Amino acid sequence: MIRNRWESFLISFFWAVLTLRCAFPNGIGTKIGLSDLPRNTTAIEMRETFGSGDAGSYLEVALSWANLQPINFDKQSWILRLWSPGLSIIEVPLIWLEKIGFNFYWTYFSLLILTWFCAYYMYWRYFSKKIGLYKSIAVFSLLVFSWDFKFIFHEGLFNSEGFSLALLLISLLGILYICDNQKNSKTTHVIFFGILFGFSIWIRHTVDTYLFALLGITTFLLLITNKKLLQYTQYPKSIKNKFEAMFVKLPRKKIINLNLFAITALMVTVPWRLIATFVYKGLPFQMSSGLPVISQYLWATPESATGKYWGPYGSNWACKIDSETCQKIASQSPNTFQPNDLFSLALQSILKNPVMYFEERWKYFIQNWIPNFINHIQIESFVGIVTLGILFLTLFKISRQKASSLSFVDLIFIPLITILLVQQAIMHFESRYFITLRTVCLIYVVLKIQDVGNHTQNSEKNLVKKLERKR
Repeated sequence: MIRNRWESFLISFFWAVLTLRCAFPNGIGTKIGLSDLPRNTTAIEMRETFGSGDAGSYLEVALSWANLQPINFDKQSWILRLWSPGLSIIEVPLIWLEKIGFNFYWTYFSLLILTWFCAYYMYWRYFSKKIGLYKSIAVFSLLVFSWDFKFIFHEGLFNSEGFSLALLLISLLGILYICDNQKNSKTTHVIFFGILFGFSIWIRHTVDTYLFALLGITTFLLLITNKKLLQYTQYPKSIKNKFEAMFVKLPRKKIINLNLFAITALMVTVPWRLIATFVYKGLPFQMSSGLPVISQYLWATPESATGKYWGPYGSNWACKIDSETCQKIASQSPNTFQPNDLFSLALQSILKNPVMYFEERWKYFIQNWIPNFINHIQIESFVGIVTLGILFLTLFKISRQKASSLSFVDLIFIPLITILLVQQAIMHFESRYFITLRTVCLIYVVLKIQDVGNHTQNSEKNLVKKLERKR
């Protein structure tokens, strides 16, 4: 059930045009992001204005690589020490194009719009007919009028969220379509979407944990659905039958494709894991080395520089709910506690003070779900309320999900949503950190509602057939 190619193209083009309202909220004279820079600003001028933030640091790395220069660790190389530099890799050829006369802003913006156009197109062509016209339009509208798109295309244009999320959606929708249409799929298609998934992690590392979870889950499913292997195990027949019944809706061939998808993405990320480990001395074979920094933030005292800067985002929640341990850590020398020790102590503080933890996190969660979520009534706030409701609906559906009724929608999206929630339960709350969670929950809910509807219809048809047979 796919829509016409030209219809999908025109709808996607119209959606891309609507997205321009997010990019230019003040009309054609809108400045770049939250700065006072005009759109004809060069990449070097942007880097100097953006400073030491994410956007400036990505540009610093890109400019050095574009000029074939080594990274200056005394400036803004912290990006390479902490996170994967996929966005800098994207910016390098755009800097080269700038040298021959192409405007850096417009080439960057055009590439971002084109990437999202591909995501729009895939969603509308391959899923909108299955989901339904009105639900599909509702998804389009919630995205276009959300704060998320305002950030991606305007305020945080040169941050990593825009490219990483678009590639993540394309790859997940692509592999889901392959799983639903096994007869028309090819191994090359699986590998292609796996490459896109891997590069989305290069750009933004937050779903790297999900990659390993997906790889582990699919490998486990391949083992327990291997009939020859089950024959030689010592488990009772009742347990074997239970395993088969739990995953009857997940054919082995589709699990193989999903496993290959995860393996391909992992292979794509291997080069940076090696470079980050051996060249930039990061955590061994990780796409991100941010855990030591996060662990220190959790126990920053309110009067410290870190506590004052990141405190409004709820960063030092462990210190606030467990003041005794916080003071003990603060009284020791900086190297007394290793990052893993600090992280472990933070988890222990949750077990000791669960109510205080919930109250502390909920307060900052509401404040930072989207900017001005509480203080201003505007269309972004209304959409924020809707997406918050969708998050709760998603959690309700996941909690009600039975293993025997798992589908590939669940297998792909539930681990991702779970891991994103766990990350947010630990990290400080910046509104942009929720962008991926909001979008993924929105897509999951509309897909799952349709999935449940189809399952109900099939059950009714099977019941009718059984009654006819009895007659």
